[in-house]
Amino acid sequence: MTKKAMVYMGKGKKQASIEEISEKVAEVMVYYDESVLVKASDNGLHALQSKGYRIRELNDPSVIEVNGFTVNIGDPRIRSTSKEFLKRESPSGRSYNILGVVGPLHPDWKKMLEGLGTHFYEVLEKDNYYLISIESDKVDELRNFNFVESLIPYFPSLKINPNLVPPSVRQGMSLEAHGAITIADRSMEDLADELPETPSDTSKELEPEKRISQTKPLDVEKEGNVEVVLFDESQLQDIIEVVRSNNAKLVR
Repeated sequence: MTKKAMVYMGKGKKQASIEEISEKVAEVMVYYDESVLVKASDNGLHALQSKGYRIRELNDPSVIEVNGFTVNIGDPRIRSTSKEFLKRESPSGRSYNILGVVGPLHPDWKKMLEGLGTHFYEVLEKDNYYLISIESDKVDELRNFNFVESLIPYFPSLKINPNLVPPSVRQGMSLEAHGAITIADRSMEDLADELPETPSDTSKELEPEKRISQTKPLDVEKEGNVEVVLFDESQLQDIIEVVRSNNAKLVR
C-alpha cells in the first residue's frame, strides 16, 4: 500500500537528494524548494528516514471538519459540477466550493487556479483544503487539473454555527447534501426529526413556544457579537429566524 508523504531534503543538496529519493519511492509527484511530495510504501519511507530525511505523511481523509460540521468529501453525490451550479443561477455567476488538492498548495498550482479566475478565502483544514469561488461555468475545467483531489459545494448552511441551525435549514442541508453533512457524528436528518418544524410564515413575530429550537441554548452574553457573512441574499431569511429565536438584534 502506498502513502503520500512530504520528504524534506534540506538546503544545498537538491539534485543528489532527488536522485536518492526517486530510487526509494513509487512516484515523485511534485517538487518544492526544499522538499518533494511522493507516493511510497512504508518500506520506502523507512529507507528514506534511515538516510536522514525528515518525513511527514499526508492523510487522505474521507471527511473533514468545517465550522463544527463533518462533511463527507468522498461522497460522489455532492461533487461540484458546472451543470449543477448553472442550474442555481447565482446572481454573481460564481460558485463557492471546498477545494482539496493532493498536497500543500504549490505556487504553480495556485498560479494556474488564479489564472482560471479562482478566488481563495481561507484554509479549512491543515494545508490541503480551501474555501474558494470560481465562475460556475469553469467548475469542470478546474476539476480537470491533475492536482485537484476533490471539489464539493460550500453549502450555505455551513456558514452558520451548528448550535444556531434551525430545523428547516437542517432538513434542507440533509436533502441538498444527500446526508453527507453531520453534526457531532449524527446525521442532519436525525437531528431534524427530533425538533419541531419551523413555521412557514416567518413574517410575524413568533410566539415563545414556537420559536426555533437549537441543539443547545445560546448564551447571548457569553457569545457576544456574532458576525455572519452571506454569499447570497437568499440566505438572509435563515439568519433572521436564528436572530429572532435568540432575542438578539440584527445589524446589517
